[in-house]
Amino acid sequence: MENQLDPVELRENLSRFSGTENIYWEPAGDFLYTDGIKYMAEQCGAYWLLTDGGTRSKALMERSPFVKIVITCDEEMAMVEYTDGNGGVLHESRYLCPNFPLQVFTMYFTGNTLLLPGEY
Repeated sequence: MENQLDPVELRENLSRFSGTENIYWEPAGDFLYTDGIKYMAEQCGAYWLLTDGGTRSKALMERSPFVKIVITCDEEMAMVEYTDGNGGVLHESRYLCPNFPLQVFTMYFTGNTLLLPGEY
C-alpha cells in the first residue's frame, strides 16, 4: 500500500484509540468493528485481518465469550493466535507473506465486536 505510515507512527496512532464513536458492520461475517479496527485495516491494507479475525472469533464464541487475537509477523509469515484471554489457545492460523507493517498486533473480540485493546 502506498503512503503507508511507518510502524512507529502507526503504533502511536493506534494507541490513541480509547472507546469508539462509530460501530461498523461487516456483512461478510455479520459482526461489528470499531473506529480503531477500521483505522488499522485502512492504514495497513489489512481488511483480510479484519474479516478473518472477526469471522474466526465469532465461530469461537461458543468456546469463549472473549477472544484475544494476536498477530505476529516477520517478512515471510504471519501467525494469528486466538486465545481466551487467559492463555488458553482456541485456534492458530498462519499466512504467507501478509505484508503487515507491525511485528505484533493485538485485537479483542467480544459482544460480536472486533476492537482494539484501548477500545475495550
